[in-house]
Amino acid sequence: MLHETQLDCLSFSYIELLTGRLYDCFCFCSMFTVHQKVCVTHVNFQKKAIAGFTELTISAVDPSASLVHLNCRNLRITGIEVNCNGKQFDVRCELRDPLSKVCPPDNKKRSLDYFTACQKAALDSVDPDFGRGELVIHLSDSLQEELQSTEAAVMTLKLVFLTEQSNGGLHFVVPEGKGSEASRGAHMFTSGSAGSSRLWFPCIDSLFELCTWELEFTVNVDMAAVSSGDLIEMIMTEDQLRKTYCFSLDIPTAAPRIGFVVGPFEILPNPAVPEITHFCLPGLLSLLQDSTAFFKDVYGYFEDLLSTRFPYQSYKQVFVDEAFDEAQSYSSLTIFNTSLLHSSRIIDQAFKTRRVLAKSLAEQYFTCYLSWESWNDWWLPTGMSGYLYGLYIQQAFGSNEYHFWLREELSAVSRAEKQPAGLPPLHSTKSLSQGQQVSPMTSSPRLFRSLASRSHLVMRLLAVKIGHDFLLQIFNKLLALASNAVQQPNRIGWESLLVSTQGFIKTLSTVSGKDMQVFFDQWVYRNGYARFNCQFVFNRKRNIVEIELHQEVPTGSQKFVGPLTVCIQELDGSFRHVIQVEDTQSRHEIACHSKSRRNKKKKIPLHSGEEVDMDLSLTDTDSPVLWLRFDPDLHWLREVDVQQPDYMWQLQLKYERDINAQLDALRSLENYPSTTARTCLADVISDNHCFFRVRTQAIQCMAKCITACSSKWGVPFILISIHRNLFGSYSCPTIIKLNDFSDFAMYFIQKEFPLAIAKLRNQHGQSPRDVLAFLQDMIKYNDNRVNLYSDSAYVSSLVDALSHIPTPAVAIARTPLKPEASALPVSSADAQVVAKEVVQLLNVDKLLPSYRNCITVSCLKAIRKLQKNGHLPAESQVFHLHAQVGLFEDVRLAALECLVDFVRVEKSEKELFLLLDVCATDPIPYIRYHVLKCLAAYPPFRRKDQSPLDTQDLVHKLWNLLGVNSSVDSRIRVTAMELYSTLYGKLTPSCMPDQGLGVVIDLKARQAVTRKSAPKAADAPTPVKSIPPKSAAVTQSPVSAKSKTPSLGTVGAAGGGTHKPLARPVSPQKGVTATATHTVPKQQTVSPVQASLFAPTSLRPSLPRPAVPQPSVSSAHLKHGHGPSVPTQTPVSSGVAVTALAKPQPHVQAKQHKHKHRHKKRSHQEAFGASKPPEMKAAPSVISQTIPMTSAVAASTTALPGSVVSGSEVVGSSSKKKHKHGKHKERKDGKEHNEHKEHKRKKHKHRKGDAEKPEALHLNPAPQLP
Repeated sequence: MLHETQLDCLSFSYIELLTGRLYDCFCFCSMFTVHQKVCVTHVNFQKKAIAGFTELTISAVDPSASLVHLNCRNLRITGIEVNCNGKQFDVRCELRDPLSKVCPPDNKKRSLDYFTACQKAALDSVDPDFGRGELVIHLSDSLQEELQSTEAAVMTLKLVFLTEQSNGGLHFVVPEGKGSEASRGAHMFTSGSAGSSRLWFPCIDSLFELCTWELEFTVNVDMAAVSSGDLIEMIMTEDQLRKTYCFSLDIPTAAPRIGFVVGPFEILPNPAVPEITHFCLPGLLSLLQDSTAFFKDVYGYFEDLLSTRFPYQSYKQVFVDEAFDEAQSYSSLTIFNTSLLHSSRIIDQAFKTRRVLAKSLAEQYFTCYLSWESWNDWWLPTGMSGYLYGLYIQQAFGSNEYHFWLREELSAVSRAEKQPAGLPPLHSTKSLSQGQQVSPMTSSPRLFRSLASRSHLVMRLLAVKIGHDFLLQIFNKLLALASNAVQQPNRIGWESLLVSTQGFIKTLSTVSGKDMQVFFDQWVYRNGYARFNCQFVFNRKRNIVEIELHQEVPTGSQKFVGPLTVCIQELDGSFRHVIQVEDTQSRHEIACHSKSRRNKKKKIPLHSGEEVDMDLSLTDTDSPVLWLRFDPDLHWLREVDVQQPDYMWQLQLKYERDINAQLDALRSLENYPSTTARTCLADVISDNHCFFRVRTQAIQCMAKCITACSSKWGVPFILISIHRNLFGSYSCPTIIKLNDFSDFAMYFIQKEFPLAIAKLRNQHGQSPRDVLAFLQDMIKYNDNRVNLYSDSAYVSSLVDALSHIPTPAVAIARTPLKPEASALPVSSADAQVVAKEVVQLLNVDKLLPSYRNCITVSCLKAIRKLQKNGHLPAESQVFHLHAQVGLFEDVRLAALECLVDFVRVEKSEKELFLLLDVCATDPIPYIRYHVLKCLAAYPPFRRKDQSPLDTQDLVHKLWNLLGVNSSVDSRIRVTAMELYSTLYGKLTPSCMPDQGLGVVIDLKARQAVTRKSAPKAADAPTPVKSIPPKSAAVTQSPVSAKSKTPSLGTVGAAGGGTHKPLARPVSPQKGVTATATHTVPKQQTVSPVQASLFAPTSLRPSLPRPAVPQPSVSSAHLKHGHGPSVPTQTPVSSGVAVTALAKPQPHVQAKQHKHKHRHKKRSHQEAFGASKPPEMKAAPSVISQTIPMTSAVAASTTALPGSVVSGSEVVGSSSKKKHKHGKHKERKDGKEHNEHKEHKRKKHKHRKGDAEKPEALHLNPAPQLP
């Protein structure tokens, strides 16, 4: 019998939450779930909602307990039923969601410390690890008596739930178009953020609460459901219109490890391993076959390595669109992003896809199957899976690639440790109540990625300490214990499925027989890493090497002690020594095995065992030491700076076979540019036996050395000569060969050459003309007709190289004879050619989309770089058009990154508010997160900066984003907190009035100001039966009544038609009276370059379409980039009339009463004169370019044939007037003031070298499409 839920309001306030008094109101869980059944009976793609019920079999540890706590958010509970011993009982429940609004809505405090305290109190009040939850069920007295009267106190709790317009926990992808949902490729899946399980079904949303599962999903007949567990059966309904998929998971699993997917998937069983099944969207089956053909080798390798079978009876891999992460792991299920799929013609993505799929399989062993006991033990399964993943990299890609990956992991950890906050310890020794544990609900994903890298490195150090075989034996023992526990009923031994740090230490001591407590004290219970500075000299009389080692210990850190390996390459061979590091300053003496040889030629044995001939003409004849290395095998988490002569680095680079030694030498040789270093680098680049990553780094190193010595050498084009020797044709070396990427190492080297050559600079800081001609030839003669592989990434690297050529519009010249700086105008020809090539490649990529639109991404970044250097007007319309909802994600991300940079440089308030609207309302969660991450990394201003963007409107918008718009996704909320901290710090922003309870220390006045107002009590909980659906709130700033600010999706492309222009939000402040007027701008002719830049890109041309007939590919996947997005059309030679962009018009005039003078302010309003076309599937017109440039540049430019240089017409001038706010000095004599201004104007007019407004160079129109 179903009963409607009755809610009682919880009587506690936010003050009680902040003071911690609420802790006594809850007790630890006195009941636990043995089994849970989840049935999803309806899936509505139009409303983005699901409906169903769940049954929890609960065993009472304490039968006298009267409360049951469950996690339940964003759900409408329509009924509750409780059964015990075949009897039904009535219950009373309460539902509250403190995370929906973290802070009281009527409170005016805006400090991050206050928000953090409120967030911690809200999270603790519903923390399932403490037996708490949003849904509190009160058991009746009769039910408690029934539980106490039976020996096995077990009851069944059934809850009927419904979600509407789900904005968290579940993600729906519903492409627009005609036809059924299956034909359009509509699908949905569970998101993997922390605390997301409670958003789609009631449960105990904790990783430490295990139970067995029974899952059922009823979907339409043209859909399929894939879930965690093993598929038991599929049942058709009576009307034959729907079917039910039944799954069972007998392995105890936590609720966050349960996931499912629903969609019209194509199924690919693995022919070699029947337990593995792959799923993809329609039309992508051929790509799925190419992307997963290798996976059987990974599956077998892990089973052989661990000497055990895969823990689950089946394993499913599902590729979906718009996934937050590249891979999200659930029990026996992994959800991948469709962007990982590739054809056999793609090279770059193939390596990334293999790594992602291999890492996800390792997480099935250690993360999903074997989890952690508390967040303090999170590092253990994470480090185990990372160690397995590293072993696969070594087996599949080789030892060199494995060591290169280790080096990247170590660099990531060192960068994170150098940040002001650093990294916390992997295992905190403080208790949970002190708040020292790291949790994804309060920590950023960036922090967890750094901690994952550190966990893997520590696990590798442990393998070095006890031995690789011993560590694998420990892994096998842990899996065996977990497998035995699964067979036990009634939770007996289920704790073996959760590993802890203390239990792991005991297992280590048992298996290896070593005491590992010192190791854990240094690398697990402490944070930081070792930083060494090393110097050494050779003592000829004693024939020893004297080493001086200095360890940098930051404030608050401790020194690292232990054995450190030193490898010395001598004339008689390579010898290893172990020194003991015990203090921050230490001296060590190491005896040499060789003596100096003069005029004696003999082959020198290396550490690898081979003997080589070396040119020792530049070495010290009295010293037998050739080079020295510290910790060559990366047995420490460290950073070592070795001081040795340049000839030692050259010998180490040329003859040492370890890539870490070679990369260290390359990093140091950048500081020693010389002729011998250039020759050594050229030998390494041309050596086919050298690892390709070392060769690519050597190319970049040589470019830096040449640029550093450009005043002495000029600009020797040795890099161009090497490139022509490697890739030039035999008959004409200046023309490159036909593309042949069958040798992957040479392919990556060929991609690196243009990037390095484009960075060459002469003594004036400009790129030589020969470099641009070289890149033009590479683009012109690029021929991929006979190549078996795609050249999309190669062409993208050429566009990136082109973007490095233009320098700022005014360069600073310094010469030996004239060391002082002088302004030189940059040649306009280079900027014109670069912009022309970029626009042409951008238009071509719209007609013939590259893989994942990588060429369009590079072109957008190149356009932004041209804008920053002053060669194009600083306008954002082109980025708006490519950031619209519906385009391919990579294109949108690139456009939004350019907008973030635009806001940082141009200080545009309108663009900043539009970006924050994207963060609040964009339908794709990863887009929202990525924009926030970019804003936090490249903020528009920083704390204590005097910026026009620092307004109260911005504070309110960010505060609303923190408390409301990101309430269902902890990743977005934590990243928004990082942005807020970067802009305003922990205290109240300076632009806000002092409000709230507390004391603020005024550093300038050196006194304390007491805040008087106190926060009010929180709102009462809402009844379950009237819970409204959660939706992202859209905050709009006040604008003019005649025009409203549209979102990014409403911005039109360059073409016919007009619409209301964007208006700058006007926010009156205290003492300011603001009036807004708007004038519709007149239409004018747009320049061809602007029209070509503002043309919309094709809809999601991300993946190459498989060779299947057109009708078999749905329109949804044409949108998602899995097929040709542009219909075949014949270009027409006639021109197309387009509408120009209106110039900004002043529309705001504010009056400040506390000043005596009126100041007119120009608005940042930018009017769009073109409207969005009704269909985005049509191909944009290929239009010729108009390159705006400075007048100094245009004056020195020779007009191209058929071009007209117009010095009077200015297109899209980016000049802006800067107003300094503050008191203005009064001028009594107006006539003197006018004469002074006229004198300054004349003086500025005749000044040489000053840049004027950009002019436009009009070219003849190219053929266009209708």
